[in-house]
Amino acid sequence: MALESLGGTLRRARKSAGLTLTDLATEVGVSAATLSRAETGRGKLTADRLRRCVAVLGLELSDLEHSAAGEEVASVLDGGGPAGLFDPTRPGGWREFPPLRLPPALDAAQRCFLALGYHGTTVRDIADLAGLSVPGLYHHHPSKQSLLVALMSMLMEDFHARCEASLRDGDTPEERFDLLIDCFTLFHTYRRDWAFIGASEMRSLDDADRRRIAGIRNACQSLVDDAVSRLAASGRIRVTDPSDISRAVVTMLVGIASWYRSDGPMTPEQISVRYLAYSRTLVGLPDHG
Repeated sequence: MALESLGGTLRRARKSAGLTLTDLATEVGVSAATLSRAETGRGKLTADRLRRCVAVLGLELSDLEHSAAGEEVASVLDGGGPAGLFDPTRPGGWREFPPLRLPPALDAAQRCFLALGYHGTTVRDIADLAGLSVPGLYHHHPSKQSLLVALMSMLMEDFHARCEASLRDGDTPEERFDLLIDCFTLFHTYRRDWAFIGASEMRSLDDADRRRIAGIRNACQSLVDDAVSRLAASGRIRVTDPSDISRAVVTMLVGIASWYRSDGPMTPEQISVRYLAYSRTLVGLPDHG
């Protein structure tokens, strides 16, 4: 088993260095029990903790990656997930967009798809940009399609989670509508590259994944549909077809990703103020002023 092989490698290196479980656990910042489970193949260490073990023990990651434990090491180092996604534990976290840090293969795929398009990108392009061999890339992701699916899944799931969180911060139909529009605008500016690929490459997905990911996208649309319907039910607006108006609003907001540039004259927050005014006008809400 790969876990047992990795654990055995770490245990032999620890003993060779003359360190006890407690010694190494203290250096790495984990409990001795956690380290023991990792050494016996009953648990995993995070990528950061594995790197600390490697540093303390004087090992080389390249040695581990080419050992019998290589598959598990690669899984740990590439499987920790991206940084910068929505953190549901932080109040108002849906407004926060820290730098998005993806694993090397996914980061390279995103940049290639953005520059060349999905069909114009080769696996060699992605591997070269990621600093991997083609077999090394396939070790993490079995196909170019799997890279697109991973990117699109993270995009839509992060966006949907942010939208739902924004609605929870409002008390009235009008407040919830305003917050949802703010969420849409901030996402399509701060995550412009990601959102642009999501809009332009949906057609490049295989049928099953396209249906699944489009379902998440449609759920985001449904949140706006519901917000507009609630405004109409409250008497704040008078519209004959709320879903038609909400589609117009969403089309306008999603389109931001096609022209926004981070070095442009307006910040995402300034754009959000402007597009909230446009959205309120479209649905028939009076101006805030």
